[in-house]
Order: sequence, then C-alpha cells, then structure tokens
Amino acid sequence: MDTQLSKLSQQKGAADRAAAQHDAAAYQAAAVSYNRMVSTYNQLVDTTKAQIDQYNTIVGERNAIAVEQEQLQQALDSQAQPLNQ
Repeated sequence: MDTQLSKLSQQKGAADRAAAQHDAAAYQAAAVSYNRMVSTYNQLVDTTKAQIDQYNTIVGERNAIAVEQEQLQQALDSQAQPLNQ
C-alpha cells in the first residue's frame, strides 16, 4: 500500500503543478488519473480490512478450539488410571 500511496502523492503533485500553470487540459487529465488511483487505493484498503477481519475471526475460532482441546486433555488426564497399580 505504501507504493500506491507514493504514486497517489506523485499524481497529486502533477495535478497541482498543472493547476499552478493554469493548464486546464493537463489538470483535467491528472485529476481523472488521480481519482481513478484513489478509487483503486480505497478498494485495496477495503480488501485489506476485510482480510484482517477474517484473520481475526479465524484466530478467535482457533483460540476457542485450543481452549477446548486443553479442557479435554485435562479431563482425560484426570480420568487416566496408572497401569502400574
């Protein structure tokens, strides 16, 4: 995402330079490109957030399974009879 953010900054700079030079055609082209890049960046952010949410859900489920496994192991250990008796 850092690469995309850097490209956004560069494209904004191009639009700002065109505006400062009163070059409407160059500004319009840069603005269209910038807006497209912002949209792509926002989609990447949304995808990343969804993946983080999914990861957090999986970790929660895995932790619940680990707790259950530990409880089952303790139950088995408490029921185990030594073979040497």
